[in-house]
Amino acid sequence: MNDYDFPNSPMFTSVEDAIAHFVETPTCIGAYLLDGGLKLIAPYGTDDLINMRCQPIPLFRKDEAHLKIYRNRILKKQWQRKWPRLTIDWH
Repeated sequence: MNDYDFPNSPMFTSVEDAIAHFVETPTCIGAYLLDGGLKLIAPYGTDDLINMRCQPIPLFRKDEAHLKIYRNRILKKQWQRKWPRLTIDWH
């Protein structure tokens, strides 16, 4: 169990589903090789990653308990120290 498990949450149905549940949109990115090509998994697109924006996925905007997890992760990771141009949505 990790610090953001919620009781009665359904199991992930695939790798794509699991990636879609990462807390912040720019971390919801994955890639793998398929038939000699690169397959990108980006359920929320790549705009936030490319434009150095960080915001919670829709699920983590739904209530204060989820937003608290998002905010704590942002504070703990201290991404703005590493990437000062990063814009963080705290809401």
